[in-house]
Amino acid sequence: MWTQTRSLEHLWVPINGINFDAVYMAEHIGSYKPDLHSFEYMIEYAGADLLVARNQILHTAQALWQDHVPARKVGLDSCWIMRGGKNSAMGGDLDEPAYSVSLAYRFNTLCEMAGAVENAFQMLSK
Repeated sequence: MWTQTRSLEHLWVPINGINFDAVYMAEHIGSYKPDLHSFEYMIEYAGADLLVARNQILHTAQALWQDHVPARKVGLDSCWIMRGGKNSAMGGDLDEPAYSVSLAYRFNTLCEMAGAVENAFQMLSK
């Protein structure tokens, strides 16, 4: 049985050598996206647990309505992963007026974003 505790324990185990610094789960927070409480909780606890300020967070997701609209409302920069293209049914249509978002970045896949992040770190180290 996957309880909240077992789920958290599972996430603290390295996956392919990657360790998570913090895990904030909707079940623990008590709200689900697009509820602003979910985002405010993450901002508060990332600050307390990791000393990460709001302006250092880049919310990265696919869904415009569930992720990028509330991210903007709480003052987060966001990166849209456009799986399935600009008008993906899951991601949303950026031209719809309901999607009042300001995207800092756009990528077609997480792999494409990872490459851009890697290149940026390489440029910083030169």
